[in-house]
Amino acid sequence: MVNISSILNSVTAILATYGLPGLFVVSFIAALAIPIPAYVVLAGAGALAAQGEMNIAVVLLVALAGNVSADILGYFLARKYGKEILRKIGFKKLLDSSVFLTMEQ
Repeated sequence: MVNISSILNSVTAILATYGLPGLFVVSFIAALAIPIPAYVVLAGAGALAAQGEMNIAVVLLVALAGNVSADILGYFLARKYGKEILRKIGFKKLLDSSVFLTMEQ
């Protein structure tokens, strides 16, 4: 069984070492669809904010900035390369169907 307090202690140590840039990177990577449990890092940042080592408003803004910037990047990557990737993994027939072409217009 996983010990929550040891996980939070590890995350707190990471945040204490890397600070807000580390929080931004974890939030960015988690929002870019790579399965990282960002909520654990946010809980650690919240613990540091509760102890007065970080400002909770800044923590929230940094996490939000990481998520939003990753979402924007993901949108543009999907817009530019999405159809190519879908065709390569086997959705060519669906993308060339008349129903899809009608929906796309």
